[in-house]
Amino acid sequence: MAAILAIDADALEFDPLWLVERLRDGHRQGIGAVERLLLEEPGAPNSLLTWVAWQPGAALGAKLAAVFPGNEARDAGPNIRSVVVLFDGQDGRPLAVITGESFTRAKTAADSALGTDLLGPAGCGGAGGAGRRGAGGDADPIHAGGASIDPARGDLEPHGEEGPGAGRRPLHSRY
Repeated sequence: MAAILAIDADALEFDPLWLVERLRDGHRQGIGAVERLLLEEPGAPNSLLTWVAWQPGAALGAKLAAVFPGNEARDAGPNIRSVVVLFDGQDGRPLAVITGESFTRAKTAADSALGTDLLGPAGCGGAGGAGRRGAGGDADPIHAGGASIDPARGDLEPHGEEGPGAGRRPLHSRY
């Protein structure tokens, strides 16, 4: 068996706009099958989330995320730690393992930026409707509850002045 590529996402530099466009491409192509599972520790706020996806003939993968909300407050590391395993869609051999907290943060921020773009007002690259102007002429804000976006970490970078939703709608997250 060939060696499995080990990728430390924390050692990489993500171009946020490139990542937004790759996610847009992926959503356009669709996925053959997707499943999610949430396991919760009884009596504690900790959980394990799994997401698996299969694009028949191309690739399949699984993301495991351990969520321990008290970690950062106890100086025990990040609240969310994850690993992604990618398999070949032709023969099932493992291709890569991706680790690093920046991977989840970058993807979450890029998903949020893509959603901002798709839900933006018509004529601004978005789908319309949700991006209507409020009575005072300001764009209605997007509320990204549960998005785990922390502006102090730079998670909003894909929303910046050059991002797909630039200058259109403020984003609020409950981080």
